[in-house]
This record gives sequence, structure tokens and C-alpha cells, in this order.
Amino acid sequence: METALDQIADLLALEKRERLSLKVMADLEPYLRMSLPSKAINRVRQACGVTIDDFAPIFGTSRRNLFVLLKRNNVDAYISDRLYRVVSVIVRAINVFGSRKKASEWMKMPLQSLGGDTPISKLDNEIGATRVLEVLGAIEHGVYA
Repeated sequence: METALDQIADLLALEKRERLSLKVMADLEPYLRMSLPSKAINRVRQACGVTIDDFAPIFGTSRRNLFVLLKRNNVDAYISDRLYRVVSVIVRAINVFGSRKKASEWMKMPLQSLGGDTPISKLDNEIGATRVLEVLGAIEHGVYA
């Protein structure tokens, strides 16, 4: 079974040689500071099961600007950091729900515990991401049915 670190490295489109150097989550930090491959945007978006229109607000940009980012080889540290935030949540959801499909369905489901918002819509800031992770923790411990 893949570790969370392996899942994150895969979604962030890290090369095989880069993945081999990863032993702990902290080893990802230099890749987030330098920049990630732009293809990570689509990998993460597809894992979340959302459209470009739903994904762009997470990065504080428009659909058009997100398409511009996709044409580059790499994205800047700001976008890399946002991608990591989304990936850490989707990987946690995959591990809680047992599959990427169930996790992506959950990410698009309005939740009362998030004030009727979807988990994916909360990932545009750190507080929202923390709230989503708290809900996942509660589900994991059987607090939510």
C-alpha cells in the first residue's frame, strides 16, 4: 500500500528520482519552494473530480489564468504551496474513504459541518483547509455518520 507521502508525490507530479529522496513530509519543502511541474495542477484537479472553473478560485485566479499556468513547465512557489494544501486534503480523504472516487465525491458534497459549503470550496485558505481536515478526522473517528 502506498504511503501518504507516496500519494502526495504522485499527485504533485514529482519525478521518480525526486521521489526516491523523500523520506518524511518535510522533504517536500524544497520542491514547494522551487516550483512544481505545471502538470500537477491537472493531476490534482482530476483527483478532486472538479472542473477548471471550480478549481481556479483555490488559487485566487480565473479560469483563463489557470490555463496560462498549465502552459508553463513549472508553477511558482505560491501555486506550489496551494497545490500542496489541496493534495494533503485529498490524500487524507482518499485514506479516510478508501478510494479516490469516494474522496472526490465527498469533496464536492455540501456539508452542514462546513456551513453548507463543499470541502473543495474551503481550500482557498489555510483556515478552511484546517476545517476540512477536522471534518475528515471526525469521520475517521466515527463522529459523523
